[in-house]
Amino acid sequence: MRPGSQHNCHFVAAISILAESRQKGHVGRMPQPEMEIPRRRRSACADAALRAELERIVRMTIEERVKAALSMQELFAWLNPTAKTQ
Repeated sequence: MRPGSQHNCHFVAAISILAESRQKGHVGRMPQPEMEIPRRRRSACADAALRAELERIVRMTIEERVKAALSMQELFAWLNPTAKTQ
């Protein structure tokens, strides 16, 4: 395969899709997919994790909640941006 031929193949496919959509009367719009996108399902694992976390928070005392809030900066320190050393 010569360099750029894959790009040319995609270009030709895109042109043929545009030509087909114009024939169908979809001028200026993207062609609609033939197949319908399935609806998302709620994750049972994520739902169980959320319920467990909410139950844990309900059981916490005010003092435990304050300590947890104050330690958030340490727990998520890896999210802080680092300075470039160049």
